[in-house]
Amino acid sequence: MTTATQATIAVVKISLGPSSSARDVFSTAALNLSVTVNPPAPPVTEPMLAANSATDLSLDFSAVGTGNKADASDGEATFSVLFTDATGAAKSGQTITWNITNNGAQPVYLLGTTVVQINAGASRSATSNTGADGTATVVFDSEGDKSAGSTSLSVTASTTAPNSDGVSRDLSVAFSATWDVPVPAELASFAGQFTADKDILLQWSVVSQSNNLGWEVYRSTDKVRFEKVGELVLGAGTTDQLMTYSFTDSSYPAADALYYYLKQIDLSGHTARSSVIAVLLSPARVLPTANELRQNFPNPFNPETTIAFDLKAEMVVELSIYGMTGQHVRTLASGQALSAGSYSYLWDGLDDSGAKVGSGVYLYHLRSGDFTSVKKMALLK
Repeated sequence: MTTATQATIAVVKISLGPSSSARDVFSTAALNLSVTVNPPAPPVTEPMLAANSATDLSLDFSAVGTGNKADASDGEATFSVLFTDATGAAKSGQTITWNITNNGAQPVYLLGTTVVQINAGASRSATSNTGADGTATVVFDSEGDKSAGSTSLSVTASTTAPNSDGVSRDLSVAFSATWDVPVPAELASFAGQFTADKDILLQWSVVSQSNNLGWEVYRSTDKVRFEKVGELVLGAGTTDQLMTYSFTDSSYPAADALYYYLKQIDLSGHTARSSVIAVLLSPARVLPTANELRQNFPNPFNPETTIAFDLKAEMVVELSIYGMTGQHVRTLASGQALSAGSYSYLWDGLDDSGAKVGSGVYLYHLRSGDFTSVKKMALLK
């Protein structure tokens, strides 16, 4: 046996008494006595920096003149991290560095005691310390009118802390936010699927539209840098009729997922942008063999979430959201004929009238042919 060898010495039996026949015998179970020589070193524990809020937000611009004020306006994006040290305990006073890059067209404001303006294309850094609960938070806002261009923000929170062996670790969490002008044409749905011909088919429906010249389609592999693809999809001017549009993307880059948004252009040249949808490529290369309603992501969510489902064959689909007491909140798809494939719909936390709904648990219900499924999701504000 060497000095590094681990061994356990156990007392397996004790016999006590005045003679060989009159004795008390204690077994291993009764004694439970052992000594470990050269026990293993305790496991190394690591500090952690984790997201304590949604990491990817899509928001409307705040009204012009309100973006540089902390007033709970529409465009405020809150990012939060939680730091735990090598003991697993939340630690106060830990310095968090926030590296910020404005990838868009409008200025973004870092709100606080001092408001910091981050111009389009600029990068800044800021620091904050964790509070008693181990969290640190930053709040951003951006403002714009109907002519404002889409603005996206990339934020990385980072810090350095030792593990239980005293080895320094670099920790980081990435966040992103995108601000857009709501599309004046009333989108009833916007979805994408990977087809049997290995094309990406985008389909969207519009309840009504005013002076709509048409739609441009933008694509991204990372949800940050978008490029226009294809030609203008002509709109229908002004109408209150339900209109359905489609776009086929046949020349796309290799990726596990692609992201798309629509830019609506009106006859006066003004533009506005839809929310972003994701089309998963790898899982969708084989058409689904069963109908399935998936759990929304993220969940809980704020301000929006994606609801995805699979169809094994062409079916007419209805996708709706209800409150826990059964009241109807929002229709995402109604009477749409969709071919076999995987689909995703974005819910932005608004009801059918365009009003924001409150925090709580909601039900989303899918009906396609004889198939029905209901799942729960939680909106936290």
